[in-house]
Amino acid sequence: MTKIIRSESDPRHVTIQADDSSHELRSIGPEDADQFHSLIDYDRKHLSQHGDNTGAAFKSVEKTREILTKSQNSDRQVFGIWHDGTMKGSVYVTPTDDKSGEVGVWTGKEHAGKGHAKVSIRLLADYCFVALGLDNIYGDIHEDNAASIHIFESQDFRHDPESGHGDFKRYVLLNDAKKAK
Repeated sequence: MTKIIRSESDPRHVTIQADDSSHELRSIGPEDADQFHSLIDYDRKHLSQHGDNTGAAFKSVEKTREILTKSQNSDRQVFGIWHDGTMKGSVYVTPTDDKSGEVGVWTGKEHAGKGHAKVSIRLLADYCFVALGLDNIYGDIHEDNAASIHIFESQDFRHDPESGHGDFKRYVLLNDAKKAK
C-alpha cells in the first residue's frame, strides 16, 4: 500500500512513499531549486530530446526557483523522485476538469534506466486515483521516445490511438476501482 502524507501546515505539500520506503515522491518547492537545477544542468541535452523544453526553461538556479515558486500556485503538482536521500528526477500531474490528469516523468541522465521512473509513475498513479479521485491519467509521449513508452506500458498504460497530437501518442491508465463499478 502506498503511503500518502499531507503536511499539516501546507496541505499542498505531499509525500508519497513506496511500501518498502525505498522511493518517495515529495512536493517540490523553491527550497529544492539547487538540487533540481543541478539535475537538469548535468545534461541539458538529455532533457531536450523529443520536444521537451525542460532544459531550456530552467536556465539558472534563480530561474528554477522562480518557476518552482509559480508552480505552487497552479493546478500542476510537481514531485521530486527521491531514493536513498538523493533527488533522481521529477514527476507531475495536472488534473483536468473531466476527472483526468496529465502526467509526466523524467530522471536525470545519470539515474536513467535504474527503475526510478517506473516506481515513481506507479506511486503517482496511486496518488492520483486515491487522493485526487481521478478516473484516469495519461501521458502524451513523443513517438520516438521508446524509453518513456516502455515505462508507461510497463505500468499498464495503454496506447489510445484516437488521442494524442502530432508526433505525440497518448498513453492512458484507468482507475481500476472506478473501472470495476
